[in-house]
Amino acid sequence: FKTDFQELQSLGLTTEQIVQIVAQGGGSQNVHAFKINFHELQSLGLTIEQMVQIVAQGGGSKNILAVKNKFDDLKSFGFDIEQIVNISSHISGSNNIKILLNEYDQLKNIGFSREQMVRMVAFNSGWMNIEFCKKKYLELKDSGIHRDEIIRLAIEERHAKNKTQYEAI
Repeated sequence: FKTDFQELQSLGLTTEQIVQIVAQGGGSQNVHAFKINFHELQSLGLTIEQMVQIVAQGGGSKNILAVKNKFDDLKSFGFDIEQIVNISSHISGSNNIKILLNEYDQLKNIGFSREQMVRMVAFNSGWMNIEFCKKKYLELKDSGIHRDEIIRLAIEERHAKNKTQYEAI
């Protein structure tokens, strides 16, 4: 660990940032992924703070790889760096990226903006909100309700369902 700590410090990370990365599930994998992808992510325009935000999650090593591998795809859909960080800096952020890219055209075709899509998925396992939002949209599209309200309702419904399932355990 001492070698990793020194390597991360040499990249410009503070002790607090290193602890954030290591303290998550899969911490050693997060450290490894951070170190080997640092320069490439930096060349894409990400700051150290943004990289730490992405990797300092359970499964952060997968998040950082997904950002690296899908960065150009996300940019081609019009997402900026801050939005990419918001999408990916959560538990299951790599799935947020994967599902959002797969569902992007359908969400756009039913009128959701990029900003609204980011709000859908900017949660732990936020990719699950996409299905809830599509379902709520189909239920409420003729009511004149604004898409922001659909997102809010869908997220509340998903969280209520998750809470109910958790309480049943």
